[in-house]
Amino acid sequence: MTMIKRVILATASLAALALVSACGGPENDFEKAINTAFAEKKECYSLTRQREAKDFPLRIERGIMSRDEINPILTGLQKAGMIDVKTSKERYKTTDHISITDKGLKNDVWHPKEGFCIGSPEVEEIVRFTYDQNGQNKERARVELTWRLGNLPKWLDRDDFADVDGMTTAQEGGAVVQKSSDGWHAMTSTGTFF
Repeated sequence: MTMIKRVILATASLAALALVSACGGPENDFEKAINTAFAEKKECYSLTRQREAKDFPLRIERGIMSRDEINPILTGLQKAGMIDVKTSKERYKTTDHISITDKGLKNDVWHPKEGFCIGSPEVEEIVRFTYDQNGQNKERARVELTWRLGNLPKWLDRDDFADVDGMTTAQEGGAVVQKSSDGWHAMTSTGTFF
């Protein structure tokens, strides 16, 4: 084998090794564990007790002297034509009257246990991570990340829900990941907690 062939072969081997090591870093394991935990944190407008679609229209009081705006999920659903919201004010009380439209019924926008759900957080980027005990404990790490809402319903247009955190712009967040006998698991927080 000539010297040039050996150099080319060695260079190709090093490049392949670098590629494999880049793909196999802990970030991939962390992302998978965090997304698994995030999948259970659906972004929903829900009520304290279970209601069926036949129970609509709903009357939801915002509270005495409430200055809160209508929930951004309800605003987005209204823009998408899935619900109709009429707001009434009576002395110090604001009440939202929510009806599901035919389009909303057709798209099953209401789930009796969960409410109006529009997706769940997903990791967009692992920004950095730090192993516990000043890097000595490789079984546990604090992860800083950015996330956006994913797993969206097919009918959803992100622009209609622009006021919902994580819908149109990435948000900062973090998680603690722990390695166990069956892989990495995460305790997540969508907001930054460091």
